[in-house]
Formats: sequence, C-alpha cells, structure tokens
Amino acid sequence: MIRPAEGSNFPDSLFSEEEQMVLESVKEFVQREVQPLAEELVHQNEHSRSVALLEKAGELGLLGLGISEEYGGMPVSFTTSLKVVE
Repeated sequence: MIRPAEGSNFPDSLFSEEEQMVLESVKEFVQREVQPLAEELVHQNEHSRSVALLEKAGELGLLGLGISEEYGGMPVSFTTSLKVVE
C-alpha cells in the first residue's frame, strides 16, 4: 500500500503565509485526488487517470512552481517547491 510521508523536514516558519496556503492546497489536492487512485495508478497501466490528475494539478498551478508569473507560473521559493514534492 502506498502511504503519504510522515512528518516533514521543513518547519512552517520557513514559509510565507502565501506559501503556506499553497502547501495546504497541495495537501488537500493529494488527499482528495491522488491518494484514492495511488494504488491503482501504480499497479495498472491507466494513463487517462494520470493525465486527468496532471490536468488538475496544472489547474492549481502546481506545474508552474518556481516560474515567474510573467510566464504563467507561480513564483514560490525553491524550498516551497521542495516541500510540494515531499
């Protein structure tokens, strides 16, 4: 069974209020959209659901982390980007 990582290596004090909001959105997205499908996606060759998840992640701006707004991204710190990956 795939389980989310326990704990964190990054204290909340490293992040601005806006970055903490981004991180909370990521957490909610993963709990709502990714965790229910995680096992299925790992063990089956179901690309359409993977594409749908990527599209939803893109709608949240998660595919443009650390990229200037000028180019359609979400300019967050490198540390915030790492936390999202975590």
